[in-house]
Amino acid sequence: MPRFHLKQGVIIVLWVVIAAVFVSWTVRFMRAEHTLYCWDSNFWWLEDPMTHPPDHSVLSSIAVLGRYMHHDYNLVCAVPSACMMALFGGSRLCDIVSNVVFLLIPSVTFCVWFLIKVPQTTWPHAVWSVLAFLALLLVPLPWIVTLNGLTDVGGLIVAAVATDLFIRTDIRSRDVIRWLSIGAALAILALCKRWYLYLDVGLLVVLLVEIALDFIATSRRSRSVTLVSVYQAAYGPFFCAWGLVGVYFLSFPLPVEILTTNYSRIYTSYQTNGSWLATLGTNFVALFRYFGLAQVALALLCFVVALFLTQARRGALYLYLPGWVAWLFFSRVAEMGIHHILLFYIATAVMPLFLARQLLSSPGLPDRKPWGWVLLVVAVLVSGLSFWSVFSPSPPLGSSLAQAAFPVVRRQPVQRHDLGEIEALVRFIGDKVGSPPGVPPARDVYVLASSDLFNSSLLSSAGFQLNESLPAQDHVCITKDVDVRDGFPDQLVSARLVLVTDPIQTDLPSRQKVMTVPARLFLRGEGFAHAFTRDPRIFQLDQGVRVYVFERVRPSTPEEIMQLHEQLGL
Repeated sequence: MPRFHLKQGVIIVLWVVIAAVFVSWTVRFMRAEHTLYCWDSNFWWLEDPMTHPPDHSVLSSIAVLGRYMHHDYNLVCAVPSACMMALFGGSRLCDIVSNVVFLLIPSVTFCVWFLIKVPQTTWPHAVWSVLAFLALLLVPLPWIVTLNGLTDVGGLIVAAVATDLFIRTDIRSRDVIRWLSIGAALAILALCKRWYLYLDVGLLVVLLVEIALDFIATSRRSRSVTLVSVYQAAYGPFFCAWGLVGVYFLSFPLPVEILTTNYSRIYTSYQTNGSWLATLGTNFVALFRYFGLAQVALALLCFVVALFLTQARRGALYLYLPGWVAWLFFSRVAEMGIHHILLFYIATAVMPLFLARQLLSSPGLPDRKPWGWVLLVVAVLVSGLSFWSVFSPSPPLGSSLAQAAFPVVRRQPVQRHDLGEIEALVRFIGDKVGSPPGVPPARDVYVLASSDLFNSSLLSSAGFQLNESLPAQDHVCITKDVDVRDGFPDQLVSARLVLVTDPIQTDLPSRQKVMTVPARLFLRGEGFAHAFTRDPRIFQLDQGVRVYVFERVRPSTPEEIMQLHEQLGL
């Protein structure tokens, strides 16, 4: 027992040292950046519970648990950064370091702890635990997501817990509390970010497949299928589903939004355009782009090998297959943001370490122990080279074969030279639409742009990030960016100011008529734009992009609004 505590202490000390090195690297990386947040990340600045508490009604309190803004920006993963910003003030450095310390590093820690507790194995060597921690921490994708200001990586903590519960629970178990706990873990995972629902689906599908195989095997042995057998097969999923539904529906109306509006539109769009298979193919490209061929191929090889190891087969299924089931259902991964590819993190990053753990520690595999160390070292090397290829200013991967093996995406400190112009733009908007003291601001500034260079999210959080009190931030509307997801831009109809870029800034041009069509009308002075006049001042951004400000001079007529509806086709 003393040896156990000594080994555990060594592991913790080495983990802390490694974590401290990566936190120091994060601070250095962020200090080299001169940029602004955009997209999902900045909504925490605008709506975090420390600065904008909800009213005290029961319905409001329940709704805040499950959603932010338009039912997408959930609260669970934002709590650590919100607390840190409340204590130390709003800054990108504080926000991202807090996400690294309280989300990214704990997510890796939980994944390693899950591997340490793998059933039917002995307590691992301290060197194994440290190398496993290093291998998972060097995978570049979570770092790219976190350095972009997103909190999605926090869901990996719950994903590791949910996966651990699945692997440790016998499908014949009659422990109602355990099945309800699994359901609750799945619900909390969905509350971290709603697209983690697809990983929930993947875990449940693998559970049903396992139950079906066990049911078939039992039926063949007994040569009869009884009601008792059916009950036995349905017991676990039944209570698991109740746990999922019970906790998840506390976040109402998030489930209603998902089940009715957004995904019905997306499904209809894919059916109409026939782009489902093409989108899945694009997802493959994104997977290799951000993980690299070496990481994906290593995970696939380890999965195939693990299937032939009796004590590892069940764990391999739950680690590997849910990510691919999620990929099959979630056909928006590549086009809707790199953070969605986190669904593959456990399948690609954890799978080789799981097999190495089995080879090193399983009592029935003593002759394969050297292969476990080899596999562990290979996993560390693959992760390390991947990290280097993404974040190093001069990657050492010169040959075309080496470049194909590792992620091709690069993430260097972003340098913007137009921050002064953006600050001037925000102050200019504040002078135009600023509310008198004591009067709540109206969301009446609409931005017809949605690229990383310029978008409504970036504009609305500029004041926090520039450490300036800029009144315009509370006036910026949350724009409708994607046709099939968001629908008609209602707030554009009542906006006092409309900001348009030239060239028009989009990130998904073929799916953003809600941006491009009205922007062209304003630049040409046609149709819906007749109710506005353009201010003579022009704001010059990086890459030669100009921002024009259009101010409303009269209400839009019903005919102009109807014409815009027809032009958008929504």
